[in-house]
Amino acid sequence: MKKVAVVFKKEFPRSMKEKIQKEIKRAGFSISKDFDFVIVFGGDGTIFETEMSKARGKPILALNAGDLGFLTQGEATDIRKVLSAVKKNDFFIEERAKLYLSVNHKKQAEALNDIYITSAIPGKAIRVEVGVDTKNICSLICDGVLVSTPTGSTGYNISAGGSIIEPRCKVISITPVNPHISSIKPIVIDDEHEIQIRAKQNTKIVGVIDGIKEVQIKPNALITIKKSKNTAKFIKIGKTTYFDKINKYFT
Repeated sequence: MKKVAVVFKKEFPRSMKEKIQKEIKRAGFSISKDFDFVIVFGGDGTIFETEMSKARGKPILALNAGDLGFLTQGEATDIRKVLSAVKKNDFFIEERAKLYLSVNHKKQAEALNDIYITSAIPGKAIRVEVGVDTKNICSLICDGVLVSTPTGSTGYNISAGGSIIEPRCKVISITPVNPHISSIKPIVIDDEHEIQIRAKQNTKIVGVIDGIKEVQIKPNALITIKKSKNTAKFIKIGKTTYFDKINKYFT
């Protein structure tokens, strides 16, 4: 674990970038395209972008330089301390589940956080049928259907009324967003199940992946979401727990 890639959020000061890159080299690591792990300086949004496009399955060491940092291992100013821990092998790798999206049985994308099925026309409600393992569980008129991993449970999911789910739980959350019938509540299922969603009218649909990427979906297409065979890998250092993060950000 000597070769690293470095990713900074867009607004990160240039002077700080130069200082951090010098600190990385001073600690005995080299910045390389052929990297062993990725160091990310940003919030959770930057981390999701990195996992989607840059990490290529390699572990991510995330340091907070944003607003929310559920996946981070400290602040950007902690770079010297965390690199020392990595150098001493005083860390472990935590794997997080991802989702797999297919449309009419063709793979479209994978998501670490969530997949949001909604209208391509902002503000337009959609009529959908939602099923689990080919069995219909509900028909909805709503703004959209949000399918989340435990990692994604503290994102859009919680704003839409879903539950916070500990990352070690092997489950998937299905949360209707602004359903026409308010009695319809989020559903949490075992992650071995497959979810099917089909729009029931001639409306253009999009799948929003981790709030970053859009997948265009034709009317009446069969949308399938399930657990991916791939996972996201994160370098964890220290004794801070998931519940410490909950206490920090939600109390």
